[in-house]
Amino acid sequence: MSMDKYNRDILQADTTITASYVAVGEEIFVGNFDELTLWIDYTNGDETSMETKAVFLYEPGGDEYVEGDWASAAGVRDFTPNEYSHDATGLIPITFDVRGVEYIKFYQKATGGTPDGSVANKYTMTK
Repeated sequence: MSMDKYNRDILQADTTITASYVAVGEEIFVGNFDELTLWIDYTNGDETSMETKAVFLYEPGGDEYVEGDWASAAGVRDFTPNEYSHDATGLIPITFDVRGVEYIKFYQKATGGTPDGSVANKYTMTK
């Protein structure tokens, strides 16, 4: 495949998870792609679980817009930020629709217990 249709890279080497949201690598330019899949390699430690969230950016280092979903009920539309929770050791892919987005950035944190698990992250992008 040509690089304009497919791209992949290591976002973060294996590291110990922390109790506060920490940026996972740098923001990624996704302006020429349709989907990005984050490949999470998580080893659960004493923590209860690990959470991942994504933010979109219009420009590098700019304002961060949290990724989430809109729902409609009785004529009212509500926005709910997405936080992806992982509570067991495993390989976890999460795919994001990045059409119309310039940059994406990820954050991860441990919840509950004493964080000592580890996580590594890679990504692939497709057009």
